[in-house]
Amino acid sequence: MVMGLLGILCGLFVILNPRWLLEVFWGGQAAPAAYEALSYTDMFRRRQGPCLMVLLMLNVPLLVSLLLNGRWSPVLRRIELGLSLVTCAVIA
Repeated sequence: MVMGLLGILCGLFVILNPRWLLEVFWGGQAAPAAYEALSYTDMFRRRQGPCLMVLLMLNVPLLVSLLLNGRWSPVLRRIELGLSLVTCAVIA
């Protein structure tokens, strides 16, 4: 669960600033098309992006509570299922 929590936090960082990957791996020397490919559209930034970020950030307290409980409870499992379904719907 700790690794899952770290993975989500790292993934959120990359989602917030995907151009960072190009800076790290290519030292800022990537082709302009690569930077354009990793740019979000205005519509995504206004509509889907904020919803998606909130849904992904909701996984953090879920995993923290799971770490504190030590196991999945039926309530946590239902919350995780609902959160996963809503996240998939927003991504689609």
